[in-house]
Amino acid sequence: MPEDNKAVPRPFASSKLAVLRKHPYFCDLDPEAFDQLCRYAKHSTLKRGATIVSRGDPGNSLIAVISGTVKISVSSPDGRNAILNLINAGDTFGEIAVLAVAQTTTGVMR
Repeated sequence: MPEDNKAVPRPFASSKLAVLRKHPYFCDLDPEAFDQLCRYAKHSTLKRGATIVSRGDPGNSLIAVISGTVKISVSSPDGRNAILNLINAGDTFGEIAVLAVAQTTTGVMR
């Protein structure tokens, strides 16, 4: 991630946790487990066009979009950009990578 586009962490307001609460992985968590999960949440504001993750980066974060839209794209060798997906406010991405990391860490993945 370029230095000038780095996210600035700040407290994660409880109203913004609603995005996580509605996610199928977290919606049935009891309040204590959800509170524990939320201790790991960081809120960052990014400038338009900032790179969040790049190809080859380790997938170790679930990202919830609170406002705006995130464009998932790849660049071809000739510089053309192909949009693969648009992630809108209220949606998340990165779940599968986080689960894979969790499984590897706990020794479940083979």
